[in-house]
Amino acid sequence: MAPLWPVLVATIVACLGVGLVGAQALRLRLRGRTESKASGPRCSPNDRKFAVYFSAPDNTEYQLTMWLPFLERIGEPFV
Repeated sequence: MAPLWPVLVATIVACLGVGLVGAQALRLRLRGRTESKASGPRCSPNDRKFAVYFSAPDNTEYQLTMWLPFLERIGEPFV
């Protein structure tokens, strides 16, 4: 029969990870998410008609910039 201490150590490490994530979530909820307010100005619904979300590794901006002329041709404000 295999020793149980590796399972016990793995369980303790997993519980600590879950506890840390839970504590961070609770801290953000109690604080009112003030960090997100400092990230930049918010757009009101009347300011922009649509948004383009882009997430990719560094140096791949060309994939979004090639679409900018077409997005600007629509004539609607976007972010």
